[in-house]
Amino acid sequence: MSELIDATFLRGQFDIHPDILDSRLERNIGAASRRLRKWVGEDMYQSVLGKADDDPLHLDFKLAEANLAMHFAILGLNTPITSKGILQNTRSKDFSVITYLSPDKIAEVRQMYLDQAEEIVRDYLQMPERNIFQFVE
Repeated sequence: MSELIDATFLRGQFDIHPDILDSRLERNIGAASRRLRKWVGEDMYQSVLGKADDDPLHLDFKLAEANLAMHFAILGLNTPITSKGILQNTRSKDFSVITYLSPDKIAEVRQMYLDQAEEIVRDYLQMPERNIFQFVE
């Protein structure tokens, strides 16, 4: 199944650190593609997939898919797990403290990515009257 975006596009769009493996991003891109296909329908998705890379609709759908990918990826990217559990704070090599987002902030950021994706493709939704975009924990 072809997606509109790949890991390189996602990295460029959101300034994702090169240490994060493509495989960690690709699974979320696949989930984003499947969600976007449900939102707009397979026919519309395939139509956009076949458009030129510089077509405005193609560019909008790529951005929506990228936001959906981040919606799915952010939890795993922001919750490093060690042998002692999930980290909230850690020290870098220069001894500065790195603080990861709290669960509430992660949920807020995830919702922001989801809202942005929905806003971009709102005119093409199959069921715009339903609020299918609210993230529920």
